[in-house]
Amino acid sequence: MKYRKGFVANSSSSSFTCNVCGEIYDDYDSTYKDLCVVECTSNHIICDGHLLEPTKKTLKAMTRRHFSGKQVRPEVVLKAYTEIDELEDYQCEEYMVEKLLTSNRVRTRIPGCICPICQFDVIEDREFRQYLMKEHKIYPDMIKKEIKKKFHSYSQFYRYIWYNR
Repeated sequence: MKYRKGFVANSSSSSFTCNVCGEIYDDYDSTYKDLCVVECTSNHIICDGHLLEPTKKTLKAMTRRHFSGKQVRPEVVLKAYTEIDELEDYQCEEYMVEKLLTSNRVRTRIPGCICPICQFDVIEDREFRQYLMKEHKIYPDMIKKEIKKKFHSYSQFYRYIWYNR
C-alpha cells in the first residue's frame, strides 16, 4: 500500500492527510472547504478542529488573504477590519470559522501562528526523529541494537514501552 502525505491529486480525485492526527480525507472532486481541512504557510495539512485560537491580528492577515487578487472596494475591507476590531477575544475563533474559512483561498494559506505544528504544540514523528539524531546523536541503528540487546521478545518490549512508567 502506498502512503500519501499532504495533498495528492489524481485527475478527478483528491486525498488529504491531517499532519496532526493522521486522519485521511479522500473524496471525488473535493476541496479543503468540503473536507474541513486547511493548509498552513508551511504546507501542513490540518483538520479544522486542530487550529489554534486566532488573534485579531491573525484574522486581519487572513482577511487580507481573502481579499487578495479580488477587486474589492476599500470600504468593504475597512468594514471587515472594523468588525474584527470590535470582536471580543472569545469571538475570534467563531469569526474565523463563519467568515474566513468559507473561502478556499484562505484555507490554502493559514498563518503559521494558528498551526499547532508550526507552534510546536505537535511535533511530527519524522521531525522528532531527525531532531534526536541531530541534537543527541541518537540514530535508528543504535536504538535497534539496544532494543535487541535489552528485550527478548516484542511483547516484553511492548509492555516496557506502554506499561512501565
